[in-house]
Amino acid sequence: MEALTAEIPISPEAMLELNDDHLFELVDGLLVEKNMGFLATRIASVLMWYLETYLRQNRRGIAICEGSFDCFPKSKNTVRKPDVAVILSGRFPGERIPSGHSSIAPDIAVEVISPSERVYDSDRKVADYLLSGVKEVWSINPELKIIRIKRGNGTSEELDEHGILKSDLLPGFALRVGEIFQ
Repeated sequence: MEALTAEIPISPEAMLELNDDHLFELVDGLLVEKNMGFLATRIASVLMWYLETYLRQNRRGIAICEGSFDCFPKSKNTVRKPDVAVILSGRFPGERIPSGHSSIAPDIAVEVISPSERVYDSDRKVADYLLSGVKEVWSINPELKIIRIKRGNGTSEELDEHGILKSDLLPGFALRVGEIFQ
C-alpha cells in the first residue's frame, strides 16, 4: 500500500527542493511514499540492465531507474517515478537530459508491483502513464512471475515466465520473461 506522507499539498517544483525525495511520488499535490522491497528493486535492476545494454549497443536511447516525470496534463501536481523508464533517442531537446523532473513522458514505463500495493493505486499509475503519452506500460508481478503490457493504442498482453518480452519500440530486443526473476 502506498502511504501518504504529507497532508499539505506541494508543487512539483517544491518536491525538487526536498532533501530526500527519491522514495516519493507526488499524486494530486500530496507526497506518496514508494514502498519498494528488495525483490522488486532487484527485478527492476535486472530489467534495467537488459534494457540499458540493448539501448547503448543500438544507440536507441536511455533507460533510467526511478527517474521523476512531471508530464501529466490532466493532473498538474503529479510526479511519477516508474521503477524503470525508457526514453528513446531524439526526445529530449538537444539530447540534453533534464536536471530536475522530465516534462517529456517516457516511451516505456515499468512498474514492479509490490505485495502491499493496492490494485487501485496500480491501475491509476497505468492510466496516468497512458494519458500522458507513454506508449507502453509494463506491470511486473513478481509473485505470479508475469508481465502485463498495456499500450497507448489500446492493445494489451500478458506474458508468463516462459514468454518473450518484445516491443515494436525496441527492434531486435527479446528477453525471456523468466530471466528477470532469476
